[in-house]
Amino acid sequence: MRREYTREALTEADVDADPVVQFGRWFEQAEQAGLLEPTAMTLATATPDGRPSARMVLLRGFDERGFCFYTNHESRKGVELAANPRAALVFWWGELERQVRIEGPVAPTSRAESEAYFHSRPSGSQLSAAASPQSRVIQDRAVLERRVAELAMVGRDRTRVALVMDARGGAFTADVSELSAALDQLRAQDINLRVVFLEASDEVLIRRFEATRRRHPVGGEGVAESIALERDLLRELRADADLVVDTSDLNVHELRAKILGAFADEAAGLLITVTSFGFKYGLPLDADMVVDVRFLPNPHWVPELRPLPGTDPAVRDYVLAQDGTGLFMARLEALLEVALPGYVQEGKQYLTVAIGCTGGKHRSVVLAEELAGWLTDKGYRAHVAHRDVERE
Repeated sequence: MRREYTREALTEADVDADPVVQFGRWFEQAEQAGLLEPTAMTLATATPDGRPSARMVLLRGFDERGFCFYTNHESRKGVELAANPRAALVFWWGELERQVRIEGPVAPTSRAESEAYFHSRPSGSQLSAAASPQSRVIQDRAVLERRVAELAMVGRDRTRVALVMDARGGAFTADVSELSAALDQLRAQDINLRVVFLEASDEVLIRRFEATRRRHPVGGEGVAESIALERDLLRELRADADLVVDTSDLNVHELRAKILGAFADEAAGLLITVTSFGFKYGLPLDADMVVDVRFLPNPHWVPELRPLPGTDPAVRDYVLAQDGTGLFMARLEALLEVALPGYVQEGKQYLTVAIGCTGGKHRSVVLAEELAGWLTDKGYRAHVAHRDVERE
C-alpha cells in the first residue's frame, strides 16, 4: 500500500525565510508541471466546541496578507468560520511529491473584493450559487431548478442558462418523472427551454468507465448491465429531448462546437444537421432520418479515386454522374419538402439526417454535401458533418 517518495529532499538551505515567497515558488512549479488543478486545497474548519469538517475549495490568490478563497457566508464553512475564525489549508501535489500545510486566523475580504469576484463568474455560475441554499436540505431537485429559472427571469442575462443532470442525481435515479414534472412546471411559466440528451455507444461507454476506473452510478452486476439499466431509466427522457447528441466519436472541443452550433442562432428556427457515416462503423445514435446510398457504384473500386475523400471534386463528379443519383436526390428532396414544413409547424428545433454508405468516405460524403447545399438554398439552416471520412 505504501510507496516511497524519493523525488527530492527538502533542506533548510532551500527554503526562503518568507513563507509566502516560498509558497509562490512551489506554486509556480505546480503550475508549470501541468497539474490538473494546482489551486485545489483542503479547507478544514471547526465549530467552537471543536467539531471539525473539511472540504475541497480553490485558491483564488495569495499575497503578503495571506491566502484567499471565497465561500457563501451561509454555508457550513461560512458559519463555522464566523463562530471560530481559524482554519487549516492543505495542498497536495502528488506528481511533485509535495504537501503544503497552512494554518492561521481567517478574516473576510472587503465587500468590494467579494462583489468583484462574484460578478467575474459566468452568469450561470452566479445563478447556481444564488439559487442553492448552502449546506441545507432541500425537498428535491425540482425545487432547485425552479429557483434557478426564477432568478434567470429577473437576472441581467435571461437568454442563456443551462442545468446539467445525469443518473447520479439521487432520487432522480429512482423516479425520472420528477424531472419531467419539473420541466412541465418551467414550461408553464412560459420559459423557452430545450432538452439536450448526450449519449454514446455501449462500447465507448464501457471504454470510458474502464479508463477512469469509476463506478457506474446506476447499480448493476457490471458496467454493461448498469449501462443497460441507465438506458431504460432515461428512455422516455431521450424520446422527449429536443436534441440528441451522440458523443461516441467526439472529443471535448468537437462537442463544444456542436452545442454552440446548435444554439448560436436558435431564434432562426429549425437547424438541420446532415451527417455522412459508414454503415460498417454503426448507425449514428442521434439520427432522426437515415438514408442508405450503398446502391450507388462505389468509388472505392476506382484506383485513382480510392484514396480521395468525398469532398474532392473528382469523387464528387464521379458520384453525381452515376445513373440513379439524380433521380434519388430528387426523390429525397421531394420527401423533405413535405416533411420539413411539418417539423417546423410542430415546433421541432433540431433535425439530423444521416446519409450512409459502406465506409463513410465517398458516396455519403458527396450526397451529404449536396443535400446541405440544397437545404441552404431553400432557406433552411443546414450544417454538414462527416463522421467517418477520416477512417480507413
